[in-house]
Amino acid sequence: MLESLSASVREIKVENRLVRVKQTGKGLPLFLLHGWGMESSYFASLIEVLKKEKAFSFLSFDWPGFGEAAHLDRSWTLSDYSDFLQKVVSELGFREYVVLGHSFGGSVLIHALSQQKIQPQCVILCGSSGIRFPKGFRNRCLRFIAKLGKKVFSLPGLNLFKKRVKKYFYRKIGSTDYLRSEKTPFLKPTLQNILRQDLRPFLKKIDLPVLLLWGKKDAYTPVWYAKIMDQELPRSELVILDDAAHDLLRVKSHLAAQKISQFIAKCYNRGNVK
Repeated sequence: MLESLSASVREIKVENRLVRVKQTGKGLPLFLLHGWGMESSYFASLIEVLKKEKAFSFLSFDWPGFGEAAHLDRSWTLSDYSDFLQKVVSELGFREYVVLGHSFGGSVLIHALSQQKIQPQCVILCGSSGIRFPKGFRNRCLRFIAKLGKKVFSLPGLNLFKKRVKKYFYRKIGSTDYLRSEKTPFLKPTLQNILRQDLRPFLKKIDLPVLLLWGKKDAYTPVWYAKIMDQELPRSELVILDDAAHDLLRVKSHLAAQKISQFIAKCYNRGNVK
């Protein structure tokens, strides 16, 4: 957990919500945005490695609806989350900073950057979501699974395997987030709102250095997501780690930290930071 890394906690109010921003270390502010169904503690391993450089101040918080944050009181959109990010960053008042977004956190970051809601010096997108299936494909898959499941698992004895098979099919179409959202108020309709928005048209509007850090074995946001983003982003650098998957920041934290540190140093050396 981040608390074990001697993090201080700053409490701020955003949209009548109490936000606990955890800060570890001193140096260039590096915001860490977690993915769907996760929480800020996801970055503990990465922070443990990077803090040895004594170059960064790590900032993280839980998105509304996750971790220590209050539940949603309505369904949100991606724009709501990027507005929330803008207000958190503004409230903290940093002049220079870098932002890393993992998975869903990357989607929020893409949206916020394209609308110029935040202005970091450079960004890292790691296993970022935001590239969608052709219109209607995902919904057809979900409806098919639901109908098939009701018929098959109504048979005697088969209901014992329902959860396992359901999880398998959702994972195959990249929709395990549905499973994580079923029991929390307003998360499922919020996820549906987010999945309707393809962020490809937003990418060309992001004119700053972007590191695309991906695991070659990522089954949730496949490498082809990264390749599309690399084509659309004006100033991107794609790094694919061969023996890594979606959780590379935690499982391959040393290698990920090396790539992140090198990229940020490169941004400064090339004069991308004022």
